Amino acid sequence: DEERKTLTIEIGKAEQELKKLLETRKKYEEYKKDYDEKKASLELWEKLRTCVMPRRSEKTLMDFVATEYLQDVCASAGKTLLSLTNNRYFLRYQGGEFFVGDNLDSGQLRAVKTLSGGETFLVSLSLALSLSAAICQKSLRPIEFFFLDEGFGTLDGKLVETVMDVLGKLSKSFTIGLISHVEELKDRIGNKILVTGATDSHGSQIRLECF
Repeated sequence: DEERKTLTIEIGKAEQELKKLLETRKKYEEYKKDYDEKKASLELWEKLRTCVMPRRSEKTLMDFVATEYLQDVCASAGKTLLSLTNNRYFLRYQGGEFFVGDNLDSGQLRAVKTLSGGETFLVSLSLALSLSAAICQKSLRPIEFFFLDEGFGTLDGKLVETVMDVLGKLSKSFTIGLISHVEELKDRIGNKILVTGATDSHGSQIRLECF
């Protein structure tokens, strides 16, 4: 009986202590959440302060803003690149550089400079389209014209078909102009401005073809 009474008292004390500990834990979690929020806010303000008052080794405010915009541009360009490469390649922007992820290699990232000429052209095209769309969106004006200068000479026949199909879909929303020396493209383009180089007898000649 004495042992039972002693244990009952100890259990009662332990329950009271447990109750206090649970209340303390609840308060701790509340304080921890508030602390994390304030810490994140402090880090953001400190980063902004550093951008506004940069030292030689630190980024400027313009770099900070540009990085944020580039993340959005990269995400949009990544979707276009996936469609151009049959869901193989996607884009990432980190550390101030663009990287290409390969879904056929478990999503491993590789530097853009390691790509072939045709692959580099597809990345450039995706970024150019995304950047143009972003600029027009900020100016509250739709894209009206998009000119693409060369690049098709680095693509094989299959990729040319893929790119032309994508541009064909995009041309329903805005006018696309292609500047190229690739003869195979002539049959794929309805309206053309053909330029013949100057000779000894005459200057450059321009001819318009519409179909």
